[in-house]
Amino acid sequence: MKKILIILAIIIIAVAAAGIYKFNYLSNEPGYDVDGNKIKTEKTENTKSDNILKNTSKNSQTVSSKLRDISTKIPDSLDSVYKNNFNRYTKVVAPNGNAIHIVAQDKISDEQILRARNILMHYLNNFPDSKYGRDKSAVANKMADNNSVLALLNGPRGWSK
Repeated sequence: MKKILIILAIIIIAVAAAGIYKFNYLSNEPGYDVDGNKIKTEKTENTKSDNILKNTSKNSQTVSSKLRDISTKIPDSLDSVYKNNFNRYTKVVAPNGNAIHIVAQDKISDEQILRARNILMHYLNNFPDSKYGRDKSAVANKMADNNSVLALLNGPRGWSK
């Protein structure tokens, strides 16, 4: 179980890093306008602010979270290192009701935070009729019980001022 959690954490970090890399790549491409930490294109996307993400297939619901539930207050339950170094917070709620925390530094956009959370939710949602993905609730519950934190760091571009 510990090996699975470690592998899952590595995958999540790699996918989040890929999303941040894509953001940095797109910021240099023609046709994309960078405004602060947000990339604007000519087409706009519809977002619903109060919907809940849920996997609706049979034997499914593993994790849930509001679409735009990003706070500027880091919860008191997290260590002071997070309060001192991160300015935004969101979470994924495991089936047992406990949170898997996500914190982000100031150069990370809200869109990047939402993408990282959606990727985490994707990895933790059940995949019916599969060998290992039928019920991932134990993994999500263990991550939440261990007070897991996905930290989204500014990266090399954020360090140079």
